[in-house]
Amino acid sequence: MIPKSLELRFNNYLNRMSRDLMEFNNEWDKTPSGFNEINTTPILKVKDNYIIPIPYLLYSTLPEAFYYDLIKNEEYRNNKGKIAEKEVYRLLRNVFPENEIHSNVEYGEKGKMKETDFLIIHEDKIIIIECTAKRTTGKTKRGETRSFFADLRTSIIRNLSM
Repeated sequence: MIPKSLELRFNNYLNRMSRDLMEFNNEWDKTPSGFNEINTTPILKVKDNYIIPIPYLLYSTLPEAFYYDLIKNEEYRNNKGKIAEKEVYRLLRNVFPENEIHSNVEYGEKGKMKETDFLIIHEDKIIIIECTAKRTTGKTKRGETRSFFADLRTSIIRNLSM
């Protein structure tokens, strides 16, 4: 039994994470790294009952599900890089004094200037942080090395050469 104080939250979660079995789209991308609706709605509703065919997905689905919810929002799509930088800055302030954190630091030769999102000067160390709002591919999440380096190339390394 769900406590009355959590009932609304639980119902919202259940509504977001479930799909009626009869509405389930069977025409999903059948490649190993392809999209499948069960990755965003891992709870199946059958009449008045709920089935969780792959319990692990209850945990692993949350970031995927909410990413797809967010990406539908045009304002988020247009500003996700800035949103990521703001969040990284907030987290950095929990670790380093504010005067050690420098943002949008330009460096390089005149005419070939580059910029990094954060430069931290802490004691005798310099830490450079480049944020990216690019998602990693499913293959990378499953630990495929080649895919990891491809994702790294298309997000971080490409940005460093800008």
